[in-house]
Amino acid sequence: MSSRTDLFYTSLGLYFLILVALAITTPITPSEARLFFDPIDRPTQFLIQAGYSLSHTEFGLRSAFLLLGAINTLLYYQITGYFFSRRGDRYLVMMIYLSLPGVIASTVMASDAIIISTLILLFVYGFLKSNWWMTTIPLLLLSSVHWSSYILYLGLMLYAFSTHSRRLFAISTLSLILYLIFGIHAPDLGSRSYFLDIFGMYAAVFSPLLFIYLFYVLSRILLRGGRDIVWYISFMSLIVSMLLSLKFRIKIIDFSPYIMLGIIPVVHVYYGSLRVRMRRFQGGYRVIFWITVSTLWLSSLSIVLHQPIYRLVGAESYSIVAPVYEPYDRANRLKAEGKSCVDDIRERSLHQMRYYGIERCF
Repeated sequence: MSSRTDLFYTSLGLYFLILVALAITTPITPSEARLFFDPIDRPTQFLIQAGYSLSHTEFGLRSAFLLLGAINTLLYYQITGYFFSRRGDRYLVMMIYLSLPGVIASTVMASDAIIISTLILLFVYGFLKSNWWMTTIPLLLLSSVHWSSYILYLGLMLYAFSTHSRRLFAISTLSLILYLIFGIHAPDLGSRSYFLDIFGMYAAVFSPLLFIYLFYVLSRILLRGGRDIVWYISFMSLIVSMLLSLKFRIKIIDFSPYIMLGIIPVVHVYYGSLRVRMRRFQGGYRVIFWITVSTLWLSSLSIVLHQPIYRLVGAESYSIVAPVYEPYDRANRLKAEGKSCVDDIRERSLHQMRYYGIERCF
């Protein structure tokens, strides 16, 4: 193997060691605690309970999601082979994809997002291999995981219509019909506009400069052509999420697994713009690239190092992490005092306190 390949696999091993460390040391989050105690029977709850039955720890309930993260890494790498002939290009796509704050968070924390990503990647990989069993089964299963699956079905119907793919159109239409009859439908999303906030949330999931470039690339392909199945899935999800945010308060995690496929056209357009120019005219593109990647890595480091940063600056300065650590710290203090219940538990931290053995007194 070349030195570049050695570096890639070494970095990949270190990457997953870091994710395992985060899964072990991060207290249970509010969303994980709700899922843990939620009586609704869904794949996410099943994976949480299955992992927890093997190890009664935070790492145990997250173990299945770490495994899915490893599977997604393999699937994403296999998919890149259909778009890039150079191994170095594929390594770059993987580096960017794995560095996304949204990918790191969804792999470490138990949520629907990682299951959605697995099914989407299985579908895309099956489609590119012309394996229709691998194409059909993930589509049918997706409606039982999350309500946002209808976005994928609509995007695939448009793609199938534009490419005259009767089989894909039939499969995606059938999946949409089954979703409407049996699938998980959208919860109450409220009625407040979320349009301005959604850009900030996407910037957090992708990092600010990378999201701007992603939006530019997807829009450029819309106008100039070159639309493939990855573009249809990514662009459709981005546009639908923005339209919904005009009227409702939506969760970015419901849409980001679809949009993360857009890293493939991002890198493809970047290399296309870079390599048509002589090397002496490539400097500006390379500078912009490294600035963008640097901001991505800084965003990723803020997740990897969130615990020491929180301990250093405190809850008021790092409020986004406070809902994870405040219930955990308080539960430890109460148990040290010999208490097992208190009266003043906030509703949002009720499940977390219960997980750590502190109930609300009645």
